Amino acid sequence: MDDPAWLQGKTLLVVDACSEKKSFVFKALHELGIHLICLYTYEAEWIKEYVDEWIVADVYDYNKALEWVGKYMWSWKNTIDWVITYREDAVILTSMIVDKLWILGIHFDQASKLKNKYLLRQMYGSEDYNKSIKIYSKEDIDIIDSHIWSYPIVMKPVFGADSSNVVKVNSKEEALYHYTLIQNKIHDDVNLRDWFEILAEKYIAGQEVDMDIVMQDGIMKFFSITDNDPTTEPYFLESWQNTPTRLSIDAQEKLQALALKIISDVGISDACLHFEAKYTWSWAEIIETNLRMWWARVHSFVYNARWVDLVVESVKVALWISTFINKPSHPLAYLVGKHLLPERSWIITSIHVPQEVYDDPRILEVKILTQVWQEIFTPPDGFGDHGWITVKWDSPEQADEALVRLKNLCNIVVE
Repeated sequence: MDDPAWLQGKTLLVVDACSEKKSFVFKALHELGIHLICLYTYEAEWIKEYVDEWIVADVYDYNKALEWVGKYMWSWKNTIDWVITYREDAVILTSMIVDKLWILGIHFDQASKLKNKYLLRQMYGSEDYNKSIKIYSKEDIDIIDSHIWSYPIVMKPVFGADSSNVVKVNSKEEALYHYTLIQNKIHDDVNLRDWFEILAEKYIAGQEVDMDIVMQDGIMKFFSITDNDPTTEPYFLESWQNTPTRLSIDAQEKLQALALKIISDVGISDACLHFEAKYTWSWAEIIETNLRMWWARVHSFVYNARWVDLVVESVKVALWISTFINKPSHPLAYLVGKHLLPERSWIITSIHVPQEVYDDPRILEVKILTQVWQEIFTPPDGFGDHGWITVKWDSPEQADEALVRLKNLCNIVVE
């Protein structure tokens, strides 16, 4: 931060406590000297030491949450300098609060457009990709053969996040099965049940990427691509990531141009954003837009490769503190990471990560999220993840080689 004194007396409302994976964000905000308020359904233990005040309200009941934010503001004559969220499910509520308080941020009309994957396809998809349709009943699946294209296709909620309920479908029979499955899961999800729409779209092959973006005053101050491939099909689970990207300069420029066009069209001038896209042969296709900073692993990737702290940059943007990001012309390091995905659902009976893995100088992080005798579920029953390993080294080839070797030393048994 250019001058920490800028932050003294500033009040930040963070919508949603996220999960323990993002406790590092709250710790960083606390260390910056910000007065931190958290709006959440209860006082979350994993960030309690960093939060100065709580607004306890059901974050899945938007009207109630807005009511309690209003009570905080006007009943006790408090002030909030800006509002932010680090969780995708809370983006819509956050935009409503921005509108209610008349403060800087992403507005509801902007958020609702960019969260709508159907609209994204219609506005920015290629000729094949923008033929996506919305499915409201099993009868609508008959339209796929006549209106769109041949299988395979991808089915997903129009409003959704984190690859949840996204599936590659190879036939009409599979489409009928997954329609019922997604429908049941959406109706069990309080975030989605009032937004029930399923999207069917053409399956696009190609390199999947994450794009992390800092916008200020309508200028793209920072842009970084992380390769996110291969994803495991049919449920598109992320298995491997590396940064900086290994795509050609031409591909990077096309991805950046697509992201900037979407942001400019919607009118977002100040934000820290995360987009997902595919680059296939010679063009870029948008997958989804996430209107907040991405999670811990991507933050670590960007920081270690480019020396850019996205938490700090999100604060600068929100407070109108001019940011001058000095992105190195060459990466400081090459990073690769791999998720430790379970091969099947059941009970974890053994977790063994040898000390050799932790002691290896190329290791940046080993994160184990599960424990022995815990249940874990694979799709479509759940999206279990044992954790991840991240390697940092001087060349992409050496980093790849090290990651494969070190990952193979880890043994997690599910029986």
